[in-house]
Amino acid sequence: MVFDSIVQFVYHYFWRPYEQNLGYNYVNTFTYGIILIGLLILGDKVLKRFNITFTRKMAFSLIPFILFGSTVRVLRDAEILPRTFFLVTPSIYLVIGAIIIGCFFISQKTRNPEKSLFIMGSVLWLLALFGFELRNPLSLLYILGLFSGILCGLFVLRKLTGFLRNWLDFAALSAHFLDATATFITLDVFAYLGYWEQHPLTRLIGGLGGSYVWFYVAKLYVLVVIYVINKDVKDEGFKNLLKFAILTLGLAPGVRDLLRLAMLV
Repeated sequence: MVFDSIVQFVYHYFWRPYEQNLGYNYVNTFTYGIILIGLLILGDKVLKRFNITFTRKMAFSLIPFILFGSTVRVLRDAEILPRTFFLVTPSIYLVIGAIIIGCFFISQKTRNPEKSLFIMGSVLWLLALFGFELRNPLSLLYILGLFSGILCGLFVLRKLTGFLRNWLDFAALSAHFLDATATFITLDVFAYLGYWEQHPLTRLIGGLGGSYVWFYVAKLYVLVVIYVINKDVKDEGFKNLLKFAILTLGLAPGVRDLLRLAMLV
């Protein structure tokens, strides 16, 4: 009886959303968040075990792997790649994580590990882009144009006030503004295409505000999280790892939404 209840719970909140493409719910979102925190703590311990400090330079060298993961996810949505559980969120994070770990240990044998890691990730991303087919160029113009304006504003603010002086902080916030821009353009400007938001909190924000432009305001929570990390986390390596995770949570869905709209997937 208890076992049947557990099976029904797992099916309803985890497998069914994947099987029927229903998006996320509060239960699986919370669960995936807890798993992410656990993996970050485990990752930090593994790095310390090998006497490796996760630096800002290392974080930036991993960005091509995020782009690669988002592109592979879109190719799966376009059915260019097979429909498999390992190519959807959150499983794809584990797959990309495994690839990063493999490339990471290979890079440690080279003269410049960060540069080697960046090159390996870039090669993977470029290979994935061979499957990309631009069908909606106007979407790129809107998203990248609006995001470029926001980025320029952040640069000016940073220069005048010293706000977000740390480049990893700046990149993390910028990544989430890219996500907000892609969401706003997709769901408001191109609403007639029938796209819908898969994340429950974002759906709530869009529903309450009547427009996904309010998602920009919600993204300001990133500033609060970054402030808490800078204030309370003393270990520099773990601090950078947490910020990289925040960057990933903005950049991965942002790039995915941008590419999906561009491919009309």
